[in-house]
Amino acid sequence: MTSTITSATLTVKITETVSLNGREQGGDNTLTIANVNEIFKRIVTVPTSGEIGIYTTTDATAGGSQFKDGRVVYVRLTNKDDTNYMLVVVKNSGNDEFVIKLRAGESWMSHIQDTCMNADNQAISDITAGLVNIDTVTALANTAACDLEVFIASL
Repeated sequence: MTSTITSATLTVKITETVSLNGREQGGDNTLTIANVNEIFKRIVTVPTSGEIGIYTTTDATAGGSQFKDGRVVYVRLTNKDDTNYMLVVVKNSGNDEFVIKLRAGESWMSHIQDTCMNADNQAISDITAGLVNIDTVTALANTAACDLEVFIASL
């Protein structure tokens, strides 16, 4: 089967607007990512008990919320709740992890994830040799269930 999908360029634009002392202090930044041919977008309800899987990366074939390792080029997670926060847990294959507190209305973005983290205590000059891919992202709401918007682009 030959695909009729043509790869495209994803454009991500971040705009900050704030005026201090009568002068605009914000900024516009644009990033373009070429050759995107897979998009995953959905809203997931994050419960207050039991972390739920948001996405994984493996060497296996991509499907559903599973992406081929090294192919994810952009992730945006946005807490759509107007009051409550959630915890987003990012893990690698070595079970190193970090947690992001995503308050109401906040977003977390991540780009190329093939060399994203190493939680070992080592000198910055040694880190590049030990960087490990993000393997799993999960979430857990704090006070009440929250809706999480998930947008992922991959090659």
